[in-house]
Amino acid sequence: MYTEDYKREDFPYKNFLLKFVIIIIVVSILVCIVTAVTKNNKEIEPEGYVDEVFSKNLEKMKEKALKFYNEDNIPKDVEKSSKLTLEKMISSKIITPIKDKDNKLCNTNKSYVKLTKKENEYQLKVNLVCDEEEDYIITHLNNNSYCSTTYLCENKSNDVEDSDKEELSIEEQDDDTESNLLTSSKTTTKQNKNISISKTKKVRKTKVTSKKSTGQIIVTDTTNKYLYEYKKISNTVFSNWSLWNNWTTTDCNTKEINCDEKDITCVRELKRLDRKEKLNIYNTYTSTKSSLKNNSTIKTSVCSNYDYIKIDNEIYQLNNSNDYRQINNITKNTKNNVGSWIYNGRASYDTPPTDTYNVHYILVDADYSNCSNTCNKLPKYIYDKYTYNNSLIKVSNYTCNKNKTFEISIYNRVNETITFGRNEELYGTVCYKSERTRDVISNSTNNIKWSKYNDKRLLNDGYYYTGNKKKK
Repeated sequence: MYTEDYKREDFPYKNFLLKFVIIIIVVSILVCIVTAVTKNNKEIEPEGYVDEVFSKNLEKMKEKALKFYNEDNIPKDVEKSSKLTLEKMISSKIITPIKDKDNKLCNTNKSYVKLTKKENEYQLKVNLVCDEEEDYIITHLNNNSYCSTTYLCENKSNDVEDSDKEELSIEEQDDDTESNLLTSSKTTTKQNKNISISKTKKVRKTKVTSKKSTGQIIVTDTTNKYLYEYKKISNTVFSNWSLWNNWTTTDCNTKEINCDEKDITCVRELKRLDRKEKLNIYNTYTSTKSSLKNNSTIKTSVCSNYDYIKIDNEIYQLNNSNDYRQINNITKNTKNNVGSWIYNGRASYDTPPTDTYNVHYILVDADYSNCSNTCNKLPKYIYDKYTYNNSLIKVSNYTCNKNKTFEISIYNRVNETITFGRNEELYGTVCYKSERTRDVISNSTNNIKWSKYNDKRLLNDGYYYTGNKKKK
């Protein structure tokens, strides 16, 4: 009976084996899917991912490059470039060696900065390669009026797209129609609206969205949310320049003042005019002359047969002292014999002549015949000469056997100052100045705001990226 029951209820081997095989296949497929997803999440890094150390190193290379480039070494022709490898920057003492977050030196040959002259601006590309990480930034520059510490600095508006950029732009968008979680590679490019993956590294979650208007594929990092720093510089506002004032004479050491466009402290300008002019100058010429002057008298006992005078402390005996003293009354207008003083005529002398006991000179005028418009030395001097033509004998004393009381004239030598002057036509440099001014209406201000990436409202209002960012 037992045997019959067993035969009647055969064990379902075929159904059991079929179910077992199906279960094995399903489990294998699940294991493969989980393994693939896990592997991709460990290896793939989204476009735009740069750790904090890497980001700071990029900024460091950019800052050093901006300080290196100046008016003399920037490319002058459109599409011409100047490239510096990191190795060259280190050897030239522009920058110190760069290490990544693992304290490994970055690649000095593949890392570089490249400055390119564009039509209306300069583009600075900073490329950094550290171990398995590589990224670059492009900055739009110019010699802007607000550049303070470098010749080139970032443009206020960063709303400029690089036509040579091969990487897919990463930004936040509000008008999303589809979203799903993907993994992205270091370099992600758009090909037929599909995303190609190459050289995968790290795992980060991203959001892929499609823009309604253009169908553009946008990759957004959803792991870390950042706020970006925007800056707007309000320049100093000045009034219009005043009119130039009238020219006035000034010292020829006065310096011109010209305001530079970047100098917001300059509110006054001055220009100077120098020209040769004819100057009517009264020049004076001074010299000295040794003359005999009757400056005192004495009463004393003298020989009654003669008169006496005393000249330079010497005693002279003469027949008539009043006749000698006639020289005191002669002037430049006399020009005649006066008593025993004989007029010898008028003559020009290079230096004033000296009086003697019997020769006197009367000053008449200065002789400018050796001068042109001005005298490089003293002029000549014109004198009338008079000679005493009578007995004048030097003696040792006044007295004799028969004396009388007599008033003796004393002549002493004095140095007279002789001064002449005249108006002379001289030519010299005369300097003039004219000035204008302006007022400060409002001072410059720096406005800082933090917002999402590509905030069109701020960019259109004149704000620009500073390169700083922070987590929300």
